[in-house]
Amino acid sequence: MIETFNRAFAAFKGKIEYFTSSDSAAVTLGVAGGSYLHLGYWRLVVEGRAILSWLDHGDWYGRKFDAGAQLHPEVLGRQCLGITVDPTTGDLLVRLDGDRILVGFRLTQGFEDWEVKLPDGEAFWSNYAFEPD
Repeated sequence: MIETFNRAFAAFKGKIEYFTSSDSAAVTLGVAGGSYLHLGYWRLVVEGRAILSWLDHGDWYGRKFDAGAQLHPEVLGRQCLGITVDPTTGDLLVRLDGDRILVGFRLTQGFEDWEVKLPDGEAFWSNYAFEPD
C-alpha cells in the first residue's frame, strides 16, 4: 500500500493555508485545492535537527507549553514540497520549504495516527500503510 500512498500523495503540494491544533497537540494542515492531513503524533525537523514534537505539549518543567501553537508559525504559509511514507515505519514525511520536515508518526496498527485526504475525497490512513496493494 505504501507505493499506492506515495503515488496518490504526489498531488499534495502547495502553500499551507490552513492550520489548527487540538488540546492534545494533534494538528491538521490544509493546502490550496482542498487537500488536508491530520497528524496525531508528530515531530518537526529543521535543518536536520528535531526541534519540536507533540510530546513537548502540556506541562513543561512546571510551565504550560502549547506545542501546536509553537508549530503554527513554523508551517503556516510554507510550501509543501511533497509527502511520502517511510517504507520501514509507515511514518508520514511532509517536506516543507525552509529545510523542514514534519514527521507524522505511525505508532500503532489499530488507530489512524495520521490521515491524508485529497480533493477528490479519497482518504488514506496510517493503519493501512502495510496492507498489500
